[in-house]
Amino acid sequence: MRKTLFLTLLLSMTVSAFAVASASASEGSAGRVPTVTRLVRMFSEMESNLVQAVEKRDKQAVSKMLSDDFEMRPGAIPGNPIPRAAWIQQSFADPKSSSTIEQMAVHDFGKAAVVSFLWKMQLEKSAGVHEIFVVDIWTQGPDEWKLTVRYAGPAGTVASPLPGVPMNVPAFEKKE
Repeated sequence: MRKTLFLTLLLSMTVSAFAVASASASEGSAGRVPTVTRLVRMFSEMESNLVQAVEKRDKQAVSKMLSDDFEMRPGAIPGNPIPRAAWIQQSFADPKSSSTIEQMAVHDFGKAAVVSFLWKMQLEKSAGVHEIFVVDIWTQGPDEWKLTVRYAGPAGTVASPLPGVPMNVPAFEKKE
């Protein structure tokens, strides 16, 4: 009897301690500032370097960051990928812009990484900001990472239904 009472009391205290810890953890998470992971920091720098090289029209730097079989797959014309040389040529012909990269996520798959982000661009002689959702596939070679495929399309409101996405998208809680 004494042993049963002791085990019941111990179990009760353990459950109570767990409940208090869980409650305080979820209360503290509401006002928490997200931290940048090592991979997000690394790929943010690589993506920024690519943007800067394009803005400077530095073909050697851009070429070094792209794989030989790089292609751009625009969301509006997914069946018509833009090959590496044409993408570089068009990127250099586009008007200069200032831009920021936000909301980056990196999924590491060993020798490949899937990097997604919101790219906000303001063209030199334009009042509006263009928001583009980008998904880049980076592959790791013997010495460095190379951008292999870029998927991109306009970001913003959900204009047409996407499978699995409600029209009024709620803010989903992120896993840590």
